[in-house]
Amino acid sequence: MRLQRVLAYRYKDRDGKEREHFKNFVNLPDEAIERLGWDKGQELEWEVQGDLLLLKPVKPMRAVRRVELAKKMARPCQEKLSLNKSESE
Repeated sequence: MRLQRVLAYRYKDRDGKEREHFKNFVNLPDEAIERLGWDKGQELEWEVQGDLLLLKPVKPMRAVRRVELAKKMARPCQEKLSLNKSESE
């Protein structure tokens, strides 16, 4: 694993001086991502403890997806219930 630095963009400051903005990246192994249960798009928060950088999910991605899936699955059931209710009236 290696820390990478990439030029993101160039701009001119208020004085007209050319500036550069860089982004830093670390590629994480697929095995680590899978073992942690993370997924692409996972929002992470970071914390520095001594000489360590800790990354942790803001919300577990899979839990968020389970809730979204449950809502999608509930919609057809709710529609059937409302149809049955209107038929019985």
